Amino acid sequence: MIQFSIEVYASEAAPDDTEQLLKDIYGNRAELYFASNGDFRLQYKHSRGTRVDADADYFFVGKDYLYSTNTLNRKVDSTNITKEPAQLLAFTQLNNERILGKDCECYEYKAIDNYKEPAIFTYCFSPESPTINPEHYTNYKHFFLGDFFKIAQRPYVKFSYQIEDYRVTFTATKLIEKEVNRALFRIE
Repeated sequence: MIQFSIEVYASEAAPDDTEQLLKDIYGNRAELYFASNGDFRLQYKHSRGTRVDADADYFFVGKDYLYSTNTLNRKVDSTNITKEPAQLLAFTQLNNERILGKDCECYEYKAIDNYKEPAIFTYCFSPESPTINPEHYTNYKHFFLGDFFKIAQRPYVKFSYQIEDYRVTFTATKLIEKEVNRALFRIE
């Protein structure tokens, strides 16, 4: 299980309510759980249930969708993850960062998103983190996550998504290797 703090930043060019909307959507922390078979769940904490808010995202190995739940309106949305909506322009290994007291490798994907705007996706991982099987994620194209997992063979300890108007960054504050209860992966 990985606990993340979430930071949001809105540029001066963004509409006035952008930063608050992002805080409402993402909250200020999240927890990422991986099952031994590769399924994962990203649980947002302190989300306020806005119109576009997801309480949790679920990925199931062998499925082509990321499922997002919203308990406020009892809704489940799905996103096809087999197609990357962004067009990759450049891939770069960045300088290492210290996260959780560990030296972490970082990679940047510069792209044009599906709205034809520049986007930057940044992932960092610790070589000391538990491994994952990248074969589980070969069809996961969305946000270049499957490609990152192929390189890292570990979960990310930092993820950032940036466009012109805003940036959202997930940074690990705790990483615990433990058996995960399969009930966490049940969508209700």
